[in-house]
Amino acid sequence: MSVAVGGLAAPHDRLPASNGNDGNLDTFVGKNSYVGGGAGEFWWYWIIDLGARYAVSEMQWWDYNTFWPDAIWGSNDGSSWVALPSTTQEISPQSTWWHVNLTGTRARATFAEPQAFRYFRVGSGFTSSGGLFYIGYRYFGEWAILGDPTPLRPIPVEPAPSGTIEFENGGTLGDPVQTFSGAFTYSFTDIAISGRGPTPSFTRSYNSADTRTSALGPGWTQGYNARLRNPGDGSGDLLFVRSDGNTDRFIFNPDGSFSPSPATSATLVQNPDETYVVTEKSGFRWSFSSAGILTALTDRYGNTSILGYDGAGQLTSIADPAGRGSLALGYTNGRLTSVSDWATPARTVTYQYDANGRLWKVTNREGQTTTFAYDGTSSRLTTITDARGNVALTLTYDAQGRVQTQRDARGLVTGQATTFAYVVNPDGTRETTVTSPPTSFEPSFSPTATDSYNAQGWLTSRVARPSSTETLTETYGYDANGFRSSVTDARGNTTDFCYDADYAGAAIAGGRGNLTRRIDPAPAIGAPRPVTLYAYDSRSNPIQVVAPKGVPSGTTVTCSSDLSGINPSYATDLAYDAAGATLLSTTTRFTDPELGPQTAVTTFQYADPANPGRMTRTVPPRGNTGPSPDPSYATTMTYAATGSQAGMLVGTTDALGNTTTYEYDPVGRQTKAVDPLGNTAGGVPAEHATDYVYDNEDRVRFVKLPPPTAGGSPLITETRYDGVGNRTVQIDANGQVTTYAYDGRDGLLQVKESPLVWTDPAVPPATVITTEYAYDAAGNLVRLIRAKGDAAAERVTEYAYDGRGLVRRETQYPAWPATSPTLVTASGYDPNGNVSTIVDPLGRTTTSSYDALNRPTAVDYSDPATPDVTYAYDANGNRTSMVDGTGTSTYVYDEANRLTSVTSPGPRSVGYRYDLDGNRTRLTYPDSTAVTYTFDKASRLSGLTDWAARSVGYTYFPDGALKDVTNPNGTVSTYAYDNARRATSILHQQGPTTIGQYVYTLDAVGNVTGLQDGAQPTSYGLDRLYRLTSVTGPDGNRTYGYDPAGNRTARIAGGTTTSTYDRADRIVSLGAPPVPGTSTRPPSTNDAGWTSSANAYTSNDAYATTAPVKNKTKTVDLGTFGFDAVIPANATISGVTVTVEWKVSTTSSIATLGAGA
Repeated sequence: MSVAVGGLAAPHDRLPASNGNDGNLDTFVGKNSYVGGGAGEFWWYWIIDLGARYAVSEMQWWDYNTFWPDAIWGSNDGSSWVALPSTTQEISPQSTWWHVNLTGTRARATFAEPQAFRYFRVGSGFTSSGGLFYIGYRYFGEWAILGDPTPLRPIPVEPAPSGTIEFENGGTLGDPVQTFSGAFTYSFTDIAISGRGPTPSFTRSYNSADTRTSALGPGWTQGYNARLRNPGDGSGDLLFVRSDGNTDRFIFNPDGSFSPSPATSATLVQNPDETYVVTEKSGFRWSFSSAGILTALTDRYGNTSILGYDGAGQLTSIADPAGRGSLALGYTNGRLTSVSDWATPARTVTYQYDANGRLWKVTNREGQTTTFAYDGTSSRLTTITDARGNVALTLTYDAQGRVQTQRDARGLVTGQATTFAYVVNPDGTRETTVTSPPTSFEPSFSPTATDSYNAQGWLTSRVARPSSTETLTETYGYDANGFRSSVTDARGNTTDFCYDADYAGAAIAGGRGNLTRRIDPAPAIGAPRPVTLYAYDSRSNPIQVVAPKGVPSGTTVTCSSDLSGINPSYATDLAYDAAGATLLSTTTRFTDPELGPQTAVTTFQYADPANPGRMTRTVPPRGNTGPSPDPSYATTMTYAATGSQAGMLVGTTDALGNTTTYEYDPVGRQTKAVDPLGNTAGGVPAEHATDYVYDNEDRVRFVKLPPPTAGGSPLITETRYDGVGNRTVQIDANGQVTTYAYDGRDGLLQVKESPLVWTDPAVPPATVITTEYAYDAAGNLVRLIRAKGDAAAERVTEYAYDGRGLVRRETQYPAWPATSPTLVTASGYDPNGNVSTIVDPLGRTTTSSYDALNRPTAVDYSDPATPDVTYAYDANGNRTSMVDGTGTSTYVYDEANRLTSVTSPGPRSVGYRYDLDGNRTRLTYPDSTAVTYTFDKASRLSGLTDWAARSVGYTYFPDGALKDVTNPNGTVSTYAYDNARRATSILHQQGPTTIGQYVYTLDAVGNVTGLQDGAQPTSYGLDRLYRLTSVTGPDGNRTYGYDPAGNRTARIAGGTTTSTYDRADRIVSLGAPPVPGTSTRPPSTNDAGWTSSANAYTSNDAYATTAPVKNKTKTVDLGTFGFDAVIPANATISGVTVTVEWKVSTTSSIATLGAGA
């Protein structure tokens, strides 16, 4: 037991009254039961300073059935003070024993516990070495610390408000609101530092149901405000108040230990020195002082962040585990006013409070302020105004303090709100119904969702009505420990979850709530239920996962079914170090049809003691075929051990010795990366470095690629942001500007770009193309306007969504701004949100069916000319067959779910083989010929050989860019790159003889602007939207034009070919071709949006068809072609006449192309 200097123990934290009751001292000090009774035997109770190892006060207990009142100093009012601060047992007024109505000598048998000593206080004038004192006793010269079932703890009483405790099994709706409690929750990270272990960060969290007050004011907490608290109910339990305000309860056991409450997987342990540790299932640890104050955070590898406090108990520092620095926290009148990091100069977030001490304004490190307002004098948050000045969220509450309405920035204008209605039943169950604003699909209907809870506060069902014709129900089940044990989806299919059961179905003693089997619904009636098994070690690390194909399941499998007869070939095994902290290996297995069973082991090493938990080497399976890992296959990682980059990854080296290096600023932001060419012998790092520049909110402002040639300028991309972090300006390496604007909810509202040069965002050029977006109440995109404001080119597409946010209707307007006719595509969905029907603009319906695992099993087309399709799957979810109009195709997989053969109608089979690393090593064709593939130790393709022993070899630059290709005939293709690693030339040679060479000229963003093909230069012109506008070269000059929507409208090459499009981007006409002869234009489009014209017979350029026809007629039924269909072709037409006939229904049109086409 311990108490701080000046601390007063709570009444329920009492000393045991006698040696025979529930407060038996011997039980709690680990001795055998002692009942006393011998003459002269007595107990001495002391207040002990463990740090100094001496007693500071004493109370005596004599075992002769009498109580010695003279051993008690003081009286009920505590007016007398005594202390024995040294072995001399000098009495001084430093400590008080308080007692209740004890006078004279009393028999021990009548000394009832309720009359025992209930309080004691250590005077503030006494200072111990540790600041805490302990109640102990000495029996025949042996010292021990006293404990009892209701221990005396200096942990403050703090009952958890409703809506903050054990919320693991709750649900949220809205923005978000906990539907059990009606509490609004909000979280924002002000500072986050990258690095090793639990690096410093500062996250604020708000819960409207939390009436507790922290240094951030009422209702608010922060990531390091986790604490242990006494619930104040006399139970001896402890509450772990998490950093977000939610609370876990730990039950105090008679043996002095603690057990987690249901649905809590963390553990609480009290150390011998009266400190505490909460350990998450992941191994993450929260350390607390004996007073319940968070003192450190430690990850599973031992990396620890130490917290510092001032004399008032205020958190003042959060240390980086790698020692790079600390966050510094400042206070005014007990309220947090600043948090600063250790950047140079330091960046600071500031906090301001209103007259009631509530958090009012937060100003980030860029000086941008978010403002909060509250309901009267309460702590209930009513508005959040963002740094752009938009009221992002408005809330109202009912009389019980539950959220009643929510409006976002759009709702504040339209008046539309999300409403919450609560029903609490006498038996403790409750329902919360949330009504959303009307949808764009049904403007007169408001979707609802109702969450139902049992008396334990666990969500048992959610009933949604996303449209007026749908009611969708999901239900949830729980086991005795409060873990979710089943989910039944809206289609009525149930997935079961089992915890802490072994493969045989037996319960695992001391379980931590680990998921040990997942039982999926049977994909079809009478089919086995797929089961995935999981096994764990004693530290809750997963050590094996068995895929469904390896589990002997059935139709009635349960959590207790014996599934121990697994096929280990479908298992993935994981191994850890002796401490259970670091993953050492993963093992998978598969069967090669020719080589037999194969085992693939990947190993991991951690050889940097200065950086615990940092992986320093990984060796893939091909490097783990012997008794020990082969380092020649390894990828190696190095980390900084000290200094401002301590703990950061500073280099990676691949299996071939190619190294990439990294640099960081003191707060962990990557500022530079140097590719392997800059780290080779003779390499110049500056010529191969990419640099990054950030703003104070850690957003990338500039990316600087290496200068393409030594001594040149870097290629710089710039990004600018608004007050809430939305990208507002992008300036590419050519200096070209694109701007972005946002609505009040931070939805993208406009994008402006120009085909002309635009270098200053504030000074747009004469031509600006605007794309505009509009959204519904739920934030779904409902209108897309391209070429906004251009009367001749503006295009509109509209979308309608249901209450699930699913697109139900897409509408295009080919005659815009006229709203008729329309091209409408309608979509339907099953209860799980799978697309069930699509009706195209011609009224043709595509219907899809799904199994219970939501995998498509059939596609039915209403058009009788289109064959239906069916699919089948194995237990792992791999498609095993497809039946379509051509027949049946089957698919076979290995245990690693890799495709090993495909048999298509004919039958024709293609086979695939793989190495241990998963690289495809052979492709076998239907005639049994095969191509084999080889890979270097970095898993890059190094060669392939066909059935005739013809080989192709590949080599690479250190950064992985392709360097050379050696072909079977001995020709070699050599690739060159600039320092920005963009291809600049390809050289083809036969020995020393050059066969051909292509040299590319690039602009700053990588577009090809010139091609030197031997002595034949070609130049390419592009606008600032990077569309091809001209070609000048040996084949003549061509220019191109575009409409504001991006469609190519003109091609000029000795004449002009023009194309026009409707507002749905369907081609409707072609101008006269630049060739002799006549041309009768084809029909334009049909109602489905298919083109019935040039795209049916052209490739990239109009009339550049390549059919080897000579004065022949080609008839094509366009019903077989899609929008961009091209008639098959083999050779360029030159000096011939081509006649093409299009046939659409009963209408035909002839186009005759003359010589020179």
